[in-house]
Amino acid sequence: MGHEEKSIIQKCKIIHKILRPLPEYDHRTPNSELPENGVYFFYEDNEFYEHDNKRQKRIVRVGTHRVDGRFRSRINNHYSGDKNSSVFRKHIGGALMRKRKPTDSRIKQWLEQDTPTFKEIEIEVSRVLKNNFSFKCVPVKDREERLELEEQLIATLSKCPICTPSKNWLGRYAQSDLIRKSGLWNTQYVFSNSIITDNAIKRLKELVNESNNKKKRVLFFIPCCSEKRPNGDGPPWKKIRSKQNLNKFQFLDDYRLQLINFYSSLSKKDAPNYYKNRGSGATRDRKVEKAWKRNLELFKSNTMKAIDRYNGKLYRALDDNIRDALRNGNIDNVIIVSALMGIIAPTDLISDYELMMGDKSPTTMTISDYWSTTFENEVINTYIRELLSKYDYIYCLMSDTTGYVSPLQKILSESEAYHIYCPDAGQNSPRIWGAILNDCLREKYVYPEEVEQIIPIYDCEMRKLYEIKRGSIPRQKTIVYKGGIGLGLTDKIRKFVCENFIEPARKRGEKEITIRAGDVHSRMRLSSRMPAVCSALKSKIDRLCNVEILDIKAPPSGQGANFYVTYKILGTSNELVSSELKEVEKKEVIGDRRGIPELLRELAKLRNEGIITNQEFEKKKKELLDRL
Repeated sequence: MGHEEKSIIQKCKIIHKILRPLPEYDHRTPNSELPENGVYFFYEDNEFYEHDNKRQKRIVRVGTHRVDGRFRSRINNHYSGDKNSSVFRKHIGGALMRKRKPTDSRIKQWLEQDTPTFKEIEIEVSRVLKNNFSFKCVPVKDREERLELEEQLIATLSKCPICTPSKNWLGRYAQSDLIRKSGLWNTQYVFSNSIITDNAIKRLKELVNESNNKKKRVLFFIPCCSEKRPNGDGPPWKKIRSKQNLNKFQFLDDYRLQLINFYSSLSKKDAPNYYKNRGSGATRDRKVEKAWKRNLELFKSNTMKAIDRYNGKLYRALDDNIRDALRNGNIDNVIIVSALMGIIAPTDLISDYELMMGDKSPTTMTISDYWSTTFENEVINTYIRELLSKYDYIYCLMSDTTGYVSPLQKILSESEAYHIYCPDAGQNSPRIWGAILNDCLREKYVYPEEVEQIIPIYDCEMRKLYEIKRGSIPRQKTIVYKGGIGLGLTDKIRKFVCENFIEPARKRGEKEITIRAGDVHSRMRLSSRMPAVCSALKSKIDRLCNVEILDIKAPPSGQGANFYVTYKILGTSNELVSSELKEVEKKEVIGDRRGIPELLRELAKLRNEGIITNQEFEKKKKELLDRL
């Protein structure tokens, strides 16, 4: 055995060893658990290698994708696509046909690209892949790095004399001689001289370690909402209840049934005693009657998925792709806290209803207390704790004053759980929670340190869930800012740029500084906020940071990562906001009736200058006049 062959055997052994700690996936793995970009390694039942007399599953295919963001679809195409979308399926289908009948006239057409396929062969290929193949994967963001790793891995594995296929390996019937001889379901790069380098092995190990460290799982709790879409095309809940595994958390069905039975048969006379917190007088009577009528149909009305039923601000703030992933179950780490159903998955089918956590339950306690007591039940508690044990970090995006947090506090007492709240947002809180959830799901944030990077952007705060005590968050006074009603995102970007770019340059004695929008966007860990960054860099920042704009270089689109602004740094350090701005900031709205006319004039000026919209002006004007 020559030196080169010994080196290849050693490297092949190291590759298998590096990949060993990675989790093994199959066709049932949710897309949410897979990277958007990466390299995959397929394993096949009854295929092993023996390095150092240790029998381990051997890699039978290595692959990646050329277009960024297509890793998940690549895996889906292998398991459930067709031979024109997956060369892997083409190789397996050809081997199946040649094994059964080498002279099958359909083989030539099957192996050609973009020719009509054969349904019965596709079904058989899907069955073989789903029954016999699993895979591991390593996230690799950079396209060139992915392709280079793929080439070197295939070349090395194909040349290893130890990693040989079994006598009964299906690949021995493949049309390609490269597949039959190499033991890999690959043809490109097989037996090439691009043996993996020591640096590439080191990098592979780094990628695997990073992947394992990132594999901690995160769960988000969000509240239901009063705004719901009516009707539905799903069967009534009574039928759903009798079908196992159609909805999640069916261990709560008996408690749900108690509520549904009660409210669907409640008399109109008794309704006001159970539907609470709906105003007073005629308004209350109207709202109570509406809730009563709506819930009479609980058993009869059709259902729809929870993610489609709920239509409040939080849900409308979600991107279409995030909503679709929640609807399809590709994102499966979000749980909705529901007054009627307890906890539900976004994919669960639910009826149209109207119920609040402050309403009275059949046991006369509030709905919030009803679910708190239910979750403390020994049997239910066991189910819930088993569910929660799968997650390392849990985030609750909901109010602690409306009864949604209370049922969760005890069951989450042994978890690393956090509460994200918006002290000053008021009725806008659900929209902000939706935006935060959007960012966390899109960017795949897991660790508290990651989440803490984005919540200040939305004027929110985060604390451990066990720290919550009812009423512990003081209602802070509302302040009117020159930059709009409250400090907006562009003002926060300007402040960040002043503190982290301009002031350090001033202290170093620099006279000019050029700032790139992409660098600001990255350092602030923003997501899809490039227009706001570009706007902040070119307007109002000169007087706020005591600089002069010398030059602006924009990409063809007018804004983007490569939007550059060059500033002349003037004089000494300036306050981050002008004295005029600071003066307006200090004018508190609450309790200062004498200042309201002046504040209205300030607001009108902001509107006239185009800094705030007319809608924002009218809304704030009404709030101020209501206080007079």
